[in-house]
Amino acid sequence: MLRIFTRPWIILSVLIAFVSLSFVAYQILVNGCLWRECAPKRSFSELDLNLPDNLFPIGAEVHALHYLRSDTSTDPAISTNFWKGGTSIYRVQKSATESQAVEEYDFSIKSESFTSPLDDQDIKKHSAVINYASKVADESNLRCGYVIDDFRCIFVARYNEFTISFMSSIGDKTMMNDDYLRIIRYIDQRMDFLLKGGPS
Repeated sequence: MLRIFTRPWIILSVLIAFVSLSFVAYQILVNGCLWRECAPKRSFSELDLNLPDNLFPIGAEVHALHYLRSDTSTDPAISTNFWKGGTSIYRVQKSATESQAVEEYDFSIKSESFTSPLDDQDIKKHSAVINYASKVADESNLRCGYVIDDFRCIFVARYNEFTISFMSSIGDKTMMNDDYLRIIRYIDQRMDFLLKGGPS
């Protein structure tokens, strides 16, 4: 008699465990995180963070952010832009959790981007850019150097679950120090506005 009453409870317990595990697996596969650690839902996506054409040198070929594979990809959104004597790469990565964004940020700032470092004259000439520190980002890093003979700076910043990098050529006649600073200040202001709930 006891076996009749215990078997339905065992079957029910196994069924509840199976459904619970399936729900957790779905959450991890679809969202990449569990409920409490997931980044909040946002009213904007990476593609809403395009840089305006007027921030770039006249005649620049400016492209909108796009995913490399598809609009449902977990890849970052990327924009590569060109002008006479220079190029820039703009990258926006949204992570499922803030801790994943911290890892992405740490990886980005440790990546070697330059073929040769700055000398004292470069440091003096570009000190306004080199000494920039974001007051909006949770973490930020800006460094400069040479890629072959092209002087470039890269700004990497983490805003909650978003990691953004902007690398650009900087020269006397195209993208100058003030132009570069205008772009990274725009990124700071745009992220601050959107994260506070402003419309995209």
